[in-house]
Amino acid sequence: MPEEKVIAFSAKEIAERLVKERGITSGHWGLYVKFGFGATNVGDATNLYPAAVTTVQELGIQQFPEPNALTVDAAVIAAAAKVKGKK
Repeated sequence: MPEEKVIAFSAKEIAERLVKERGITSGHWGLYVKFGFGATNVGDATNLYPAAVTTVQELGIQQFPEPNALTVDAAVIAAAAKVKGKK
């Protein structure tokens, strides 16, 4: 069986990629995750337990009024892309 590989990204890396993908050129943007929560019972006929279920319903980016440790500056990203494009 082939070895499984994982390629992981930080929240800032994902935000930067999505800002580039959408052509956003201004504002501070960060990762947006919409969770869904539910309840169910799990187990078998003799052992049944209440359980919580969490789902990821949406992934995206949202604009923030101020920069923070999870945001990227779209203007900086757009300027870097222009410089890279000129080379």
